[in-house]
Amino acid sequence: SSGINAEYGGSVSGAHSCSETQEEPDREKLLRRDQILFSTELVLFEDELADNGCSKLVVKCRVMPSFVLILLRQYVRVDRVMYRVQETRLYAEKTWNHVLREVTVREAGYHQVQDLGHSLLFDEWAIGQYLPVTECQRERLDFRLDSDSG
Repeated sequence: SSGINAEYGGSVSGAHSCSETQEEPDREKLLRRDQILFSTELVLFEDELADNGCSKLVVKCRVMPSFVLILLRQYVRVDRVMYRVQETRLYAEKTWNHVLREVTVREAGYHQVQDLGHSLLFDEWAIGQYLPVTECQRERLDFRLDSDSG
């Protein structure tokens, strides 16, 4: 693995158990236009790869009345060579005592996507939907709750 690819999906501490799952975030809740209580986006790392592409690591957080969603996304484009997007999503609903963690990797060689057009090839958010999924792992992280926490 080269230095521009972060294959790290995260560590777990404090969880009572961590297990693979097919459970997914509630897509209906994610698409609803509920009130956003808190939202932020922070670029943690960005580099132009000596003018040969782009590597960017971004974290986004959205807190809604009934759930929280955190996205850690690394985008890598090596001009005329490859594209890679790794996303780690953490999702939890207000009434849960667990968190869903999904790590998805999408990757394609330049020759696989070159016909999409210049504007799409340089749109770091749009290109991801055109890259094939090469890895997807879902985990459920269960936590112990103290009986006196309300």
